[in-house]
Amino acid sequence: MTRARRSPVTTTDRTARHQRPRTEESVTASAWERFVTGEDVTDGVRPEILMSWYRCRDEYEVDPWRERAAAAPDEEQAHSLEDDVVVAQLGGVAKSVEPDVSALDGLVAVTDSVGRILVAWGDRQTLHRAEEQHLGPRYTWSEQMAGTNGMGTALENHEPTLVTGREHWCAGFHDWTCAGIAIRDPLTDRPLGALNISSYKGPLAGNVLPWMKEAVRGIEAELQVSALRAFTQLTVVFREHAARAHGPLAIADNAGRFLLANQEAQDLLGISASAPADHARLGQAEPPRSAELKDLLLQAVQGARRDRSWGGFAQVQLHGMQAELEVAFQAVLSEERVIGILVGVRDDLRCAESERLVSRPRLRRGPAPRLIGLRGNRLLLVAPREVRFAEASGSTVWLETDQGRLRVPQRGIGNFEERVEGQGFLRVHRRYLVNLGRVREIAVRAKGSYWLFLEGAERAPIPVSRRCAAEFRTLLGL
Repeated sequence: MTRARRSPVTTTDRTARHQRPRTEESVTASAWERFVTGEDVTDGVRPEILMSWYRCRDEYEVDPWRERAAAAPDEEQAHSLEDDVVVAQLGGVAKSVEPDVSALDGLVAVTDSVGRILVAWGDRQTLHRAEEQHLGPRYTWSEQMAGTNGMGTALENHEPTLVTGREHWCAGFHDWTCAGIAIRDPLTDRPLGALNISSYKGPLAGNVLPWMKEAVRGIEAELQVSALRAFTQLTVVFREHAARAHGPLAIADNAGRFLLANQEAQDLLGISASAPADHARLGQAEPPRSAELKDLLLQAVQGARRDRSWGGFAQVQLHGMQAELEVAFQAVLSEERVIGILVGVRDDLRCAESERLVSRPRLRRGPAPRLIGLRGNRLLLVAPREVRFAEASGSTVWLETDQGRLRVPQRGIGNFEERVEGQGFLRVHRRYLVNLGRVREIAVRAKGSYWLFLEGAERAPIPVSRRCAAEFRTLLGL
C-alpha cells in the first residue's frame, strides 16, 4: 500500500482517531434509551444514524436487545456475475489491509449484497470475540437482521458509514466501532457488496472513511465503464429489433426501468422512455407506471440469470385498457451477462422456450404516520398531510411541506411513491408526486393536460403530463 493512500488504522496521531467525547456518548446513550421505549427523537444523534434507528424500530422491528447477529439462510443467495466480481475485488482490498488492521486489534470483513459476511480477517483475539457475536462468515449483518451497524447501514446508505458504540441499534454491539462502504451498480443502484472495518472497545483512525472511498474508487470506475457499455449495447439491440417490429417494443435495464420504447409501446405502457443523454443520467431511466409490469420485468431478469436462453410472457392489465395485453419478455445478453430485457409481442420476440409469468401480490407496508425529511444536519418528522408535493431532481427527492423544503433521505421518487401509497398522492409527472388533498385550483393546458395550483405554495404551478392526465381525470372525476 502506498504512503499516499494511508491505511485506515495506522496513524501516529491518536487524537485523529474516531473516539467520541464522553458528552456526545452520553447524549447518544440517552437518546437510544428513550428511542427504544418508543419516544421520538429528532436531534442529538447524527441524521444518518437516527434514520437508521427509525428503520430498525418502525419498519424492520429489530430487537434492540439482540446480542448476536442471525445466521444466514441455508439456501444459497443468488449472485450475478457482477456481484461475484465485486466481492472478489473487495476481498483483495480487505486482504491488503489485514496486517494493519491486525496490528491494532481490529478486523476487516466483506459482505455480499444482502449483508451476509463472506470473509473476515484480522487480529486473532478480536476474531474470537467477534465469533461470540456472530461477526463472521455465515452470519447476516443487514439492518433488517442486525440493526444499525457499519456494513448493514452502508448497504442502505449511499455514503461510507461510521457507527460507534451506542449508535448501534442493538445493545449487544455497543462495544464495537464499525466503518462500512457499499459498492452499487451505477445503472440500477442495487448494492453489490460491502467492505467493513471493525474495532472492539477501541476507536478507528480518523481517516477511515476517506480511505475506504479511495480504496474502492477503482472498482466503482470499472462498474461505470461496464454500465456505459451495457447501455450502448442495449441501444443497438433495441434499434435492430425496432426496425422489424410489428407491435409495441421497449427495452429495460436490470432494475426494471425502461430506457427506450417505440411510439406504440410508449402509448400502451404510458412511458416516455427517451434515452438518457449521457452516462451521468443512466440511473434515471423511467420505471413502469404499472407495479404489475415492474414486478414481471424483475421476474424476467431473475429468470434470465438462471437460464441465458430464457424467455417469458404474461397477461398484463394496463391502466385505461379494458382487455389484458399479452406481453413477451426476452433477455439481452453481453458476454454471458444479462444486461437488460426486451419487452414486446410474442411474434417479435422469439425464444427457444417461453415461461408464463404471473405477477406476485406486492407486500404493502402499513401507512406511514410520518415521513422523514432533512434540513441541513437536522432530521424533521412531517405528517403526509403536511406535504404538498415531492419533486425529483435527478435521483434526489425534495418535499415541499408546511415546514419548508426538505430533502428525502432515500434516493428515487419511485421509492418515495411506494412509501406514501394509499395516502392521497398521485404521480402527475415523471418529476412530481402531488398530494391531491392540497390541490386548490386546476387550469387546463394544451392537448388535454393541466396545471395544478397547490394551497400554501408560492411557487409556479405543477404540470400534469399528458401521459398522467387520464388517471388524474379519473381520480378527480373530471
